[in-house]
Amino acid sequence: MTFQNTFSQKQKSYSVNYLDDLSLFYLLDAKKVFAEESLAYLTKTELKYLRNLPYARKGMIFKDEALTQYFKKYPWYNPTKNNIDENELNPQEKHNIDKILLFENAIIIPTSDVNYQETLSGYWQLYTTTVADNYDDIFVFSNLDKSFSFYKNENNKKEILREYSGWFAINIDKIELDISHKIIMQKFYKKDRINPISKKHYKNAEYRRKEINLDDAHEFSVLPISEITLLTLDGIDKSFVKIDGKVYWKIVYEIREGC
Repeated sequence: MTFQNTFSQKQKSYSVNYLDDLSLFYLLDAKKVFAEESLAYLTKTELKYLRNLPYARKGMIFKDEALTQYFKKYPWYNPTKNNIDENELNPQEKHNIDKILLFENAIIIPTSDVNYQETLSGYWQLYTTTVADNYDDIFVFSNLDKSFSFYKNENNKKEILREYSGWFAINIDKIELDISHKIIMQKFYKKDRINPISKKHYKNAEYRRKEINLDDAHEFSVLPISEITLLTLDGIDKSFVKIDGKVYWKIVYEIREGC
């Protein structure tokens, strides 16, 4: 599994290695309410820039030199005001600033924390916690026996590897996966289908689930893993972790049995 680190908003994706012009101008749309799934991809520095964007657009003279230097590179930045009255912010801007502050002030559990693996135990769904079961990829971790399972989004029929499981270990900022069991979709062809008009022959391809026990020949994978972030959004306690560059949100209900 190699995941690209992206800033995801519905059908749009932007690099978040830094807030480049494309993502910045998209985010500057004051009519948009920032999605928590998108904010989770940003670093503390990027969150700080994003929170100050409305003030920069309104000509704020920042006392913070880092903010000044960051916004100076944009031709629209014209610092003329020492203060911006809160009444100058529209409801969306106020809402976004408050939400960003929740992410900036969130509780962080580093991988070195003694409670990290206990907090990691449970179900983690890719991208969001607000949709139905099987919407996207899921990791399941158990601190009791250090086992894990991974389930591929069931709506993604193109992926041959559907599930895998085994044991895990946390090593600084990496998660080491010892894979002992896999489920794949095996492609096979049925009898030829004949077009009654052209008389051409076509092979009908279908897929069947196949379980693979690796026995002693385990497969190993090492992926980067982040600290766990804990925060409260709209009165609901939530947490997320980045695994191989993608954000997984904790879900509090059981979904299915491990493979």
